[in-house]
Amino acid sequence: MSEARREEAEAARGARAAVAFPTATGKTPAARTLGAWVWALFVLVCLTHLASIAWRGDWPVDTDVMALLPQDTRHHAAEQALARLSDGASRRVVVVLSAPDFSVVRAAAQMIAPWIGDSRGPLAPLPANVGTLRELGDFYAPWRDRLLTTTERERLAAEPPEALARTALHALYRPGPAPHVYGPLADPLGSADRWLAERALATPLRPREGYLWLRREGRELIVLPFELRTGALSVAALEALQPRLDAARALARSAGVELDAAGVAVHAAAATHRAQREMSLIGLGAALGIAAMMWLVFGRLRPLALVLGSVGIGLAVALSLSLLVFGRVHLVTLVFGASLVGVAEDYAIHWLAVRALAAKDAKSVATRAIVPGLWLAFTTSALGYLALALAPFPGLRQMALFAISGLAAALLTVLLWLPRLLGAEPRAGRASQVIARSWRRWPRVTRSPLAALLLLGMLGWLLASAADLRTADDLRALQSSPPELLAQQARVGDWLGEPSPVQFFLVRAADHATLLQREEALVERLRAHAAAGHIGGHRALSDWVPSPTRQAEDAALLAPARAVAQAAIGNALGAADTGPTALAAAPLTLDAWLESPLSAPLRALFLGRIDGELASVVQIQGLTRPEQLPALAALAPDLPGVQWVDRIDDYSRLLREYRVAMLCVLATAVLVVALLLALRYRRRAWRVLAPTLLGMLAVLAFLGWRGEPLQLFHVLGLIVLLGMADDYGIFLLEGAGDDAAWLGIVLGAGNTLLAFGLLAFSATPALAAFGLTLLIGIGVAWLAAPMVADHEGTGARGHVPP
Repeated sequence: MSEARREEAEAARGARAAVAFPTATGKTPAARTLGAWVWALFVLVCLTHLASIAWRGDWPVDTDVMALLPQDTRHHAAEQALARLSDGASRRVVVVLSAPDFSVVRAAAQMIAPWIGDSRGPLAPLPANVGTLRELGDFYAPWRDRLLTTTERERLAAEPPEALARTALHALYRPGPAPHVYGPLADPLGSADRWLAERALATPLRPREGYLWLRREGRELIVLPFELRTGALSVAALEALQPRLDAARALARSAGVELDAAGVAVHAAAATHRAQREMSLIGLGAALGIAAMMWLVFGRLRPLALVLGSVGIGLAVALSLSLLVFGRVHLVTLVFGASLVGVAEDYAIHWLAVRALAAKDAKSVATRAIVPGLWLAFTTSALGYLALALAPFPGLRQMALFAISGLAAALLTVLLWLPRLLGAEPRAGRASQVIARSWRRWPRVTRSPLAALLLLGMLGWLLASAADLRTADDLRALQSSPPELLAQQARVGDWLGEPSPVQFFLVRAADHATLLQREEALVERLRAHAAAGHIGGHRALSDWVPSPTRQAEDAALLAPARAVAQAAIGNALGAADTGPTALAAAPLTLDAWLESPLSAPLRALFLGRIDGELASVVQIQGLTRPEQLPALAALAPDLPGVQWVDRIDDYSRLLREYRVAMLCVLATAVLVVALLLALRYRRRAWRVLAPTLLGMLAVLAFLGWRGEPLQLFHVLGLIVLLGMADDYGIFLLEGAGDDAAWLGIVLGAGNTLLAFGLLAFSATPALAAFGLTLLIGIGVAWLAAPMVADHEGTGARGHVPP
C-alpha cells in the first residue's frame, strides 16, 4: 500500500472512529485533559485504599479452596453445620513426634514444643488434657446408677438380680486388677465402671509425664496440640506458620525424631506459600516477556514503562475494587490476576505499534482510528469474563470483577494518559518491521480443492479426538496440597482415630431430650455397622449424655439387681456406706455436660440452633474408601431428624451441574458475540469468530487425545477464550491489512501465551486447567487469525486496494 493510500485509509478510519466513539476523538483538548485528571483522582483513591491495607499489615485473603465453591441452597442446614463444625477445627494444628524410644521423643518434645508455641509465633499451645478415669468418675458420680453399656443392658435383661449379685460378690474376692472407680458399695455391679472404661477408650491418647502419649507400630508418639493465635486463617499467620514448622521439623530430624503435622492451617500455609511463589513467577515471567519484546521491537525503555504502567494501574484498580465489593479476595483470584498481565498489555502494545508504524504526520489520526477496535476488543473480552459471574461461585465472581475492572482500567489508562506521557515518538526498529511484515507471507485459506481437503482432514482429526472426550467433576480433583502433607494428615488421622470432617450425620430436634434420643437410634445402627467392620467407630454426644428416657429406663433396669448386690456386698464387708457422692434425682443434662471441662474435646459436636432447631453432629471414624459411603447414607432416610451429609459428593454434584450450565452459557455467549460482530462487520464477521471456534475445538481435541477429563474450569477457560481470541480478528479487520495491527497482535499474543503458559503449570489444579485451555486455544486462534483475515478490506466498512 502506497504512503498516500495509507494516509487516506487512516484518515477515513479516524473519521469513522469519531462518529462511532465521539468520546474518544470528538471532545476538546480541555475535556480530554479533564478526563485524564478525573481518572488520575480515581486511581489515587484506589492506591490509597491499598496503601491503608498494607499499612495494617494483614491482607484479607482467603486460602481455603472451599471458599471458591458455591453455597448449596438445597442443603442450607448442612452448610451451616459444616461451617460451625470447621470453625474451631480450622485453627487447630496437631504436631506428632515419634521415635522408638520414649525418652528420645520426650527430650525432643521439651525442645520443640516451646519453639513452636513461642509467644512471637503464630501458634499457641493447647492444654494436654484428655480427662483421666478418676476425673470422669468424679463428674459422673451423681448419675452412676443409670449409666449402662449395651452389653450391661443385655446382661441385666437376661439374668435375675440374685445371679448378678452372686457374680458381683465373687468378683470382689477374685484376684487381679480392680478397676473400681467408685468402690464396691457405690457401684456394686461395676456397671458404671465399665461404662466409664468404654468412654475412656474413645481416644487412644493417654497422659504420660505431662504429655499426650500413645504407642503405634512399635513407635512412641507424643502429640502436641496447638491453635492459631489469630481468630481466622490470616495471611500473616500462615506466612509465619510454614517456616516455623519447617524449622521444627529440622530440629526433630537432628534429634532422631520424626515430626508430622496435620490440620487445616497446615494445608492453608502450604497453599499460601505456593500461591505467593506462583504469583511471583507468573507475574515476573510475564513482565520479563513484555520487557524483552518491547526492547526488541522499540529499542527504548519508555514504551516498556508505559506498557507496564498501564498494566500495573489495571491490577491495582482491580484489587482495590475486589476488596471493596467482596471484603476479602481469594489467593486463586490473585494468581489468576497475575496472569492478566499477559492480556491487559494488549491495549498499550497495540496503541504503541500503530503509533510507531504510522506516517509521521498521521500518528494521531492512526491511534484515534483504532479506538473503536480497542473498545470492541474490550467488550468481547468483558463478555467472556462476565459469563464467569453468572456462575454462583464466589471465587469466579471475584475473578470476573477482577478481570473486567482490571482490563477497563488498563484501557482507560492507555486512552487518557498515553498521549500525554508518550514523550518522544516510539520508533519502529528493524525487528518490529520484520515482525509487522511477516503476516504477508502467512499461509492463506483459499477456495482451492487442496485447501478444502486439508481443512476437512484437520477438522476431521480434531472432531475424532474430541469425540474421545470424557468428563469428571470430582471435588478431589481440586485438591492441591503437596503429597507429603496429605500423607502426614492420613498418618495422624489414623493414629488419633480422627473422623471425617466432611462426611457426617446431622441430627436435629426441637429440644435436647429428643435430640439425644434421635442420636441414640442412629448410634445403635452405627454400632452394628462397626461390629461388622464397615467403619472404625463414631463420635456422638449421646455416648456421653444418655437421653432422659434412656437414663430412666436404665435406672429402672439396674435398680433391682443393684439393690440386691449392694446388700450382699454390704453384709460381706460389714459396711453400709454407698459412696462419697449422693445419687442425683434429676437426670444428667446436656447443658451440665457442656459446661464441664471434660466436654471440651467433643463440644464442637453440638451446633446449637440451625433454622430454629437444635442440631448436633455424629461423626464417623475409619472412612478410607468411597465404597463405605452408600451403606452409611442408607442408614438415615427412615430416622426422624437424621440427615447424612457428604459434602464431597454434594460439591461434586454442584460442579457437574454448573459445568453443564456453563456449557449452555458458552453456547449463548457464542451467539451473542456472533451477533455483535455481525452488526459491525456484516458478512465478514466469520473471519473474527472462526479462529476462536477452531481454538476451542483444538482444546477439546487435546483433552480427548491426552485422556484428560473435561471439567468445569476447562469450560470456564473456553468462555474467557471466546472474549480474548476475538481480539486478533477484530484488530486485523480494523487495521485493514495494516502491518501495525499484526505487530500489535504478535506482541500481545506472545505475552498472553507466556502468561497463560506459566499458569498452565500451576500446582493448583483449577488454575492449571484454566491456563492450559487458554494456552492451547489462544495459540491456535492466533495462528489461524491471519489465515482467514480479509487482506483487502479496511476498517469495519470500506475498501482500500493494495
